[in-house]
Amino acid sequence: ADIQPHLFSDSDFAGMEGTQTSTSGVHLCLRGPNTSFPLSGQSKRQGCVSLSTTEAELVAAALALKTAGLPVITIMEILNSMIQASNAAWTTDGKHKTVLIFHVDNQAMAAVVRSGRNPTMRHLSRTHGISISWLHE
Repeated sequence: ADIQPHLFSDSDFAGMEGTQTSTSGVHLCLRGPNTSFPLSGQSKRQGCVSLSTTEAELVAAALALKTAGLPVITIMEILNSMIQASNAAWTTDGKHKTVLIFHVDNQAMAAVVRSGRNPTMRHLSRTHGISISWLHE
């Protein structure tokens, strides 16, 4: 019950010389009080030029949640249901909730995701194909 998935995302704004495109980075691990086990890592060049660090971080967050975050929640829920079915005394209440802990290093991006809206970046769905309301949800 103490081990939960932790998802990290980051980007380098305009890091590619010549094209000025950014690169997204994703790291997924299982962490508990006495353990940390890496599950996956990914690095991917973004499809078009981001206009700000916040925009590049939002694109990286969307990649992280789509490719690693949502799949690991599904897998953990399946594993937990299998464990509960085989051992009814696994937890005191019989239920265990998987919580994905998402780590980011850009406060502006975190505020946009928390609020679910950013009128200055309405172009994200057209240029990068991501939805801020989906990230908020």
